[in-house]
Amino acid sequence: MWRLLVALATLAARTVCYVFPPATVLVTTFAQTAARDSSEHVRIYLVRDDTEHEWCTFRSKDAASSAASRANAMVVATAEYNHAHLISIDISENDETADWLVEDHYAIADGRIVSITRIVKLIPEDVLEEDTYSLRSGRLKRTKQAIKSLGENRPITNPPEYSVPSVQLVTHIRHFPFVELLNWANLKASDASDSATRPYCRSYDRKH
Repeated sequence: MWRLLVALATLAARTVCYVFPPATVLVTTFAQTAARDSSEHVRIYLVRDDTEHEWCTFRSKDAASSAASRANAMVVATAEYNHAHLISIDISENDETADWLVEDHYAIADGRIVSITRIVKLIPEDVLEEDTYSLRSGRLKRTKQAIKSLGENRPITNPPEYSVPSVQLVTHIRHFPFVELLNWANLKASDASDSATRPYCRSYDRKH
């Protein structure tokens, strides 16, 4: 993760119109979605630990951020609930070389994914690609695309050649690798046992 920080700092030095905060790393996904302590509106924070081969969920933003730093996590996520109903999932993933960052926002209604917004940040190429998808009957349809300069945050009319990272989009909630950790009853049971600051973990299939 420190490689991502160095790469972003290098990009920042090239332009005053830098689109990242100076200390941006994956764990800022948590800072950008700080949880409100209310039974009506709740966020949980998820960290993929590739050393232990498990996903862990936290109700504490600070605990999740610390865990992500210790594990040098390449993937983190946030799940948001309203009145016990899952309404969105945000996932951020970068590679070991910190050459790219992929941020996916899944909008959810009535237990189904209804739209996806994907932002791909390619640091060496100075490219930001944003794609919006609608989802009907399990089929994705891209409805909008924008390509910008990552450093200057302006549209690019003639973008350089680049390849998008192969990060699979999810089209059904059951396909999220951490789906077992999204169960609302388990989350409330965790609160009742006074373990909101401790992780609730499940091993993942190593192919994910």
